[in-house]
Amino acid sequence: VDTTSLEDEEEDEAVSAMVEKVVEALPVPQEVAVPVAKSFVDYIATRRALPDKKKGDNVKARIGGHSVRLITGEYPDGRLGEIILVTSKEGAAWRAMLNQFAIAVSIGLQHGVPLEAFVKVFTFQKFEPSGMVEGGSGRVKMASSLVDWIFRELAIEYAGREDLAHVGAEDLDPYTISKPEITSEGVMRTRGETREVQLTLDAIQPTESAEAKAYRLAREAGFTGDICDDCGSSKMVRNGTCLKCNDCGSTTGCS
Repeated sequence: VDTTSLEDEEEDEAVSAMVEKVVEALPVPQEVAVPVAKSFVDYIATRRALPDKKKGDNVKARIGGHSVRLITGEYPDGRLGEIILVTSKEGAAWRAMLNQFAIAVSIGLQHGVPLEAFVKVFTFQKFEPSGMVEGGSGRVKMASSLVDWIFRELAIEYAGREDLAHVGAEDLDPYTISKPEITSEGVMRTRGETREVQLTLDAIQPTESAEAKAYRLAREAGFTGDICDDCGSSKMVRNGTCLKCNDCGSTTGCS
């Protein structure tokens, strides 16, 4: 019996069934839906293998005391197409399971499954090892599981999911400008290794009107700060229940 022909027939039947389901789902006439459905199924069924020489990341982290290394492979356009997971000091069964999981994800990526689909499923999954994250990209500080950390890192790097990061990219850049800090010298900022005063404290004092300044100076000199109705002086002192001007001697009504 030619098993190859049987496998081909089974594959053709599976593809035909997928095409029929896609045709039923498309809200267009059948003559238009059939070629679209065939193209869609062919795209999914075709595996786009990575080139032999490829770029990627190599990230190592410790999660809850367990060491794991995440290695990625990229297409020439920068899209993620492969992940490899390496652990140390673990049992053979655990390493084998993790390796098969990475292969399954890689096959899905190479068949066109969006990374966001994996991120939606595997982030926030909770099981051991979990806890504080040491190392890695430095942008994920806590993980509820190993796969949670893996797909947080992938989502941040390849899908721009800044909402899954605990640390902003600008916080890790040694050449970014820090937040303003008020010191005795003035308002300072740190840019890389340079620290400089950008604004003196005198420059940030609120503006003061002439009346407010006269009132403040009079109060500091021991006067009440009130203005004499006769001479306009601010040197008014308390005189019983009334006020007396030290310049002209007039009072506010008391003898």
